[in-house]
Amino acid sequence: NNCLMALLDSEKVKANIVLLNAQPTVLNMAFPAGFVWGSATAAYQIEGAVKAGGRTPSIWDTFASKPGNINNGDTAEVACDHYFRFREDVKLMKDLGLPAYRFSISWPRLLPAGRGEVNHTAVEFYGALLDELESHGIVPMVTMYHWDLPQCLEDEYGGWLSRKVISDFEEYAATCFLLFGDRVKHWLTFNEPWCMAVLGYASNEHAPGNSKRPAEEPYTVAHHVILAHSRAVRRYRAEFQERHEGSVGMALNMDWKEPLTQSKEDADAQRRAIDWQLSWFAEPLYRGHYPETMRSRCGDRLPSFTEEEAEQVKGTLDFLGLNHYSTDYVSAKEGGNDDKPSYFSDMEVNNAPDPLWPKTEMGWDIVPWGLNRLLCWIKKEYPLPGGIFITENGCACKEDSPAEAAQDTARIEYLQGYLAQVYKAIDEEGVPVRGYLVWSFMDNFEWAFGFAKRFGIVRVDYDSQKRTPKKSAKMMSTIARTNVLQISERVLDQSEHSPFNTKVLHRRKAAEAAPKAPPRPKLSTQDALGMMREFVDKYRDLKFQARMVDAFKQYMMTNDDVALMKARQLICLPIQMDVLPKYGFEGTRRGVAQATAFLSTLKEGEVGELNAMITYLTRDLPHTAALEGAVG
Repeated sequence: NNCLMALLDSEKVKANIVLLNAQPTVLNMAFPAGFVWGSATAAYQIEGAVKAGGRTPSIWDTFASKPGNINNGDTAEVACDHYFRFREDVKLMKDLGLPAYRFSISWPRLLPAGRGEVNHTAVEFYGALLDELESHGIVPMVTMYHWDLPQCLEDEYGGWLSRKVISDFEEYAATCFLLFGDRVKHWLTFNEPWCMAVLGYASNEHAPGNSKRPAEEPYTVAHHVILAHSRAVRRYRAEFQERHEGSVGMALNMDWKEPLTQSKEDADAQRRAIDWQLSWFAEPLYRGHYPETMRSRCGDRLPSFTEEEAEQVKGTLDFLGLNHYSTDYVSAKEGGNDDKPSYFSDMEVNNAPDPLWPKTEMGWDIVPWGLNRLLCWIKKEYPLPGGIFITENGCACKEDSPAEAAQDTARIEYLQGYLAQVYKAIDEEGVPVRGYLVWSFMDNFEWAFGFAKRFGIVRVDYDSQKRTPKKSAKMMSTIARTNVLQISERVLDQSEHSPFNTKVLHRRKAAEAAPKAPPRPKLSTQDALGMMREFVDKYRDLKFQARMVDAFKQYMMTNDDVALMKARQLICLPIQMDVLPKYGFEGTRRGVAQATAFLSTLKEGEVGELNAMITYLTRDLPHTAALEGAVG
């Protein structure tokens, strides 16, 4: 390591401050044995062939055909041409060493009339896809509904607004179980029902996009989704589960909601923000009822379960699928709620990002620590009998050329940061995360954004349909093959929580505002050198060295880089707290950052020599002694 190690407290120094050009340390995070790695897609986004093989239109075909609904007038008529190129795609997954693949079945392809007669061409296609995956040792996870309702059911009775869809979905699901259940052990009934209900029936950003009653329709749609899910799961358990030995879950999307302040009002706002998204579905599926906040605020606009339905719905998640991309700060709406009733006004919550957060090409904030907090919250809130699969996580990057896509460093660091926080949730809090499926395997039709946003770890040239793995694909390949995430201290540090920047946005009441930072101490060069000499003297202490040697011995047995980093931090902490205040710095993260920033401005010479000595005493000497079995 470098002089930073001498100054570390229990939190890492901001790693963009590099002292004397020291090389960053790479840490290894070993995931639990059996952890599932893979990628994900959806039928409408990649298959194309919308008029081939007996498929009938879906509500997304209709929605995309209307001018103004999709960026640039794009459609998914061809998309990634996966319907005709699936063998090439599966081979690429195999070559990359991705052992799991989540995809969806197209309802209007399998059942062109929405119910009744099965399309045998579709059975052949999905059967061949599953056979191809099996021949390459890739485990499938299959989503039965990823937003592509047969248009004929929308026309017949209004789709998800009608209770008739419940029995039709049950029969469609049973058809999937019957035809493919011998080769599928992990099923998802629905993908992101929140998006179905809210974007499709409140904001009209998604299909069917023609809501007339945004204060009622999202709740109706969600209610029917939950009942349809429970019917499908009960059917699976009664007729298929014993024979197929599979499980059924649902993929819920949730951005983490962090209270803006420590006030009760903002804590209550956080609860409502979670209730109106994740718990809207999780609460019934685990406990048989909607969150109390929703019941009390929405009144009769929120449908209710009969006693029989509540019992049928409760306990119908064999595992939880979680799709996560970003985080918001939330606060209570001030002055009450005078807005017209709607899904968005019902919860009375303000959402705001920290303006310093970096963003993806979608404009979504990159906040890895939010995933950690979300996972920990879910573990405390729900029983999780089959654990959690992260069924989507990833980012869209600006990739205007193949060269930009080939070096997708921003995506790599995004994935590393989020995976580090998944690792910490497992390792430190015992969250039962069973697997991680990156979104997405390849660039595809990104719904209302058309082909303008690229999420794939494999680039697709939509003119030639050529597939080219990006650098992020090679990183995911390495992780999947080794079950180990390699991450620099800089990226790990950037993934950690930092306080909301109150100076830039949303100034709160004076009592709630963050205190101003004390002025940075001004040291002479001689004082700075004196501080470094004091660190050197204290690091020579035999007791300090003995503790460092023990830390390295433990590392030699476990090969756990993160544990070694934490141990060294704790050993250095008392020295840091003793030395830094003598020179006007806090014994805190801020003080460490200020001291490091100041030292980095000094010219080399004796500073460089002292830095080398600190590196020797905090890393090289105890490491060598551990190897030799003695303190030298």
